[in-house]
Amino acid sequence: CLGARPEDLRRRYYPRPRVAVLTRAPQRRAVKRRLAAALGDDAALAAHIALAEGALDALCSDAFECELWFAGAANERLLGWGRRYGLALFEQPGGDLGERMLAALKGGACVVVGTDVPELDASYVARALAALTDADVVIGPVEDGGYCLIGMNEPQAELFQGIDWGTGEVCAQTIRKANGLGLRVATLYTLWDVDDAKDHARWRSLRERASG
Repeated sequence: CLGARPEDLRRRYYPRPRVAVLTRAPQRRAVKRRLAAALGDDAALAAHIALAEGALDALCSDAFECELWFAGAANERLLGWGRRYGLALFEQPGGDLGERMLAALKGGACVVVGTDVPELDASYVARALAALTDADVVIGPVEDGGYCLIGMNEPQAELFQGIDWGTGEVCAQTIRKANGLGLRVATLYTLWDVDDAKDHARWRSLRERASG
């Protein structure tokens, strides 16, 4: 294996690329707090569940080896997702978002995604994996300045340090750090996530169009 590229080793030992899906265990008053402030706890929980299941429906296929990294206390619905989709479940470690994503990458995943981006699907992840053929890092931005996907051929801990998580500078700061380290960065097209009541209305309209 000496001299082999990390992505080549992954293909040898893991025939399907590993995708870590990060989410919170579905529990009332523990998810979608900005949305809950506007629409109530029950609506926020329902949205979290629907978004998570939509993401798992879109991503869990023969193309990827998906695994679910969860925060919060495991409950029956979370365990049910594991059974339904055939997922390995991992509890996210303590620390900030960067430390939790890094743990998934160190655990063997080559791409990390969240569950609150309605248009993130298998084709988007496939684009990211294809980009890693020539790039060291791939990022999927979202409209609010964060990102919904990050992938790399080998973990780069520096990309998760000194980031202002939860702000509109996350994606830009990460790209600047990567450039400063001399890493080749690929950027996917921009998506949007569901954080507040306005996003929720946009998502509901999208669902209505899809069902109608």
